[in-house]
Amino acid sequence: MEINNDGVRARPVVAAAGRIARTPEYGKGFRVRSLRVDRSGWWVVAGCFTCLLGESIGTYVFTPMLKPVVGDLGWTRTEFTFSGLWVSLVMMIAVPLAGVLTDRGWTRSVLAFGALCLGASMYLFSRMHSLGEFYGITALMGLGIGCSGGIPGTALLTRWFDARRGIALGVMGLGHNLGGLLLPPLVTWIVGAQGWRAAFQYLAYFVWLLIVPVILLVIREAPARRRAETPAAEDPVASERLRLGDGLRSATFWLLSAVSFFHIFYFSGVIVHFVAFATDVGLAPEAAATAFGTLLGLGIAGRLVFGWAADRFSRRGTMAFALLVTTVASLLLQRIRSPGFLPAFVVLQGLGAVGVQTLLGLLVGEVFGPLNVGTFLGVMMLFQVPAGVGGAILAAESFDHLGSYLPAFWLFSAGNLIATLAIAAVRPLPLAEPERVRAAS
Repeated sequence: MEINNDGVRARPVVAAAGRIARTPEYGKGFRVRSLRVDRSGWWVVAGCFTCLLGESIGTYVFTPMLKPVVGDLGWTRTEFTFSGLWVSLVMMIAVPLAGVLTDRGWTRSVLAFGALCLGASMYLFSRMHSLGEFYGITALMGLGIGCSGGIPGTALLTRWFDARRGIALGVMGLGHNLGGLLLPPLVTWIVGAQGWRAAFQYLAYFVWLLIVPVILLVIREAPARRRAETPAAEDPVASERLRLGDGLRSATFWLLSAVSFFHIFYFSGVIVHFVAFATDVGLAPEAAATAFGTLLGLGIAGRLVFGWAADRFSRRGTMAFALLVTTVASLLLQRIRSPGFLPAFVVLQGLGAVGVQTLLGLLVGEVFGPLNVGTFLGVMMLFQVPAGVGGAILAAESFDHLGSYLPAFWLFSAGNLIATLAIAAVRPLPLAEPERVRAAS
C-alpha cells in the first residue's frame, strides 16, 4: 500500500486482460475502476489463433489431397483413409501428455514441438513413395496436431483471461475455421499448377517459417498470480492444483466427458457424410458443397457469438443453449429436402456446433480451476478420439447395411439431447472458484 499525507490509498492494480478490478480508496470504500488492459494477453490470443491456423492443416489437408495422391501412387481410398487410425492412436497418447505439460508451464515448448512435427510431416509427405511411409508420417502428423492444437491454447488463455475469456477462446478458434475455409481451395489450386508433392512442401514451409516463429516470439505464460488488494470475500482465489484422481472421481468429470463424447460423435458423422447425404436425397452437388462451405463459414460467427454470451451469462446455461441448438439442427438434417429446412440446418449447425466446442474449454476452467484445464481437457481427449472415429463409421455402416443415414442421425439426435440434459447436473468443484485479479508482474 502507498501512504501519503492524505491517508492510505490502494496502489493501482493491473487487471488481467479484459478485467475490471476493484481498488480501495481512502474515505470511499470500494468502487469499480476501469484499469489499463494488459494488451500482452491479446498478443497471446493472436499467437494461439496462428497455432490453430497451423493445426487446421493437419485436419483439412487430406480432403483435397486424396484423389491426387491415390491416383499417383496406386493406392485404394480405403488404404488412404485408414491413415486416420494412426493419427487417432498417437493423439490419444500425445494430447493428455501435452495437457499436463501445459498446466506445468511448458506451453510454448509444447506448441513449438507440435508445430515442428507438423511441418516435418508435411515435408516428408512430399517425399513418400510407399504405404508404410505414409502411415508412419501420419503418426508424426498426429503428434504435431496433438501438441499444437486447441488444448494447450485453451489452457493458456484460461490462465490469461477471466472476464473476456469467452471472446479470447472464440478468437483463438477462428484460426481453425479460417484454415478450413481457405486451405482446400488453395491446396487444390497448387496441386493443379505444380502437383501434390509441391503442395505438401509449401505447407511445410508455411508451418516452419510462420507458425514456429510466432510461437517462439509471442506465446508466453500469464504473469504469476498475486493477491489483489481486495477483501477475500470479494473475489476468492483459485490458485491450487486439483489432483487428477480427485477429478476423475467426481461426477462432474464424467458428465463433461459424456457431453464431449456425444457432441464429437455427432459432429464427425455429419461433417464426413453431409455432402454425400445431401446429394443422396436429391440436392445438386454444387448446392451441397455450397451449403457445406456456408456451414463452415458460420462457424466463425458462432465462436464469437457464444464466446461473447459466455462472458455475460451463465457459462453452463450458454452451453446448454448451444447443445439445444445443435440438437434441433440434427433433427432438421433429416428433413433437408423440405423447403426451408436446409438453410435452417446450415445456420443452426454452423453456429451451435462450434459454440459447444468453444464453451467446453470454458466450462472445464470453471469447474476444475484455471490451473487444471490442460490436464482435464487432455484426459477428455481419450473419449473424443474414439467418438470422432466412431461417429463417421456409424453413419457409414447405417448407409451400407440399412440403405439410409437416417437411423444413425436419429441416434445422433438422441446423443445431443442426453448431452443437453447432462449439462444441467454439472457443478463446480471446491477448488474451482473464480480467479483473483492478477497484479502487474
